[in-house]
Amino acid sequence: MRLSLLPSVAALLLWVTGGSSDTTNRLEYPHHILAPAEIRCTGAALNATEVEIAKEKAIKWGMEHRVKRRTVEIWTYGNAAWWICNCKWIRSDPVVEEELVDFQARLAQSCGPNQSGWLVSFS
Repeated sequence: MRLSLLPSVAALLLWVTGGSSDTTNRLEYPHHILAPAEIRCTGAALNATEVEIAKEKAIKWGMEHRVKRRTVEIWTYGNAAWWICNCKWIRSDPVVEEELVDFQARLAQSCGPNQSGWLVSFS
């Protein structure tokens, strides 16, 4: 899974390359919902309100849709964007709010609050 928080030009990536996670009951990752991952900071300061509004747009869209295989969905507001990239060949993936929240927390821990970056999880 790849997640990234960037200005809307570069955007925020959530790249799902592993298994789908329709639930958040993952016993193998007790402190995080997402699998262990590589996190990188990209150094852009983001407006926290814009990030939250863009995230809410993604969550609302995800209530009725799934990210189709081999596609990218993008939700923007102001200078912030969330991207969800599903690189799977066969199946679609849900937009899971808890995964987005987990990504934000891990990014803030690694890069600082309201900073851009991305995450790749190989599960």
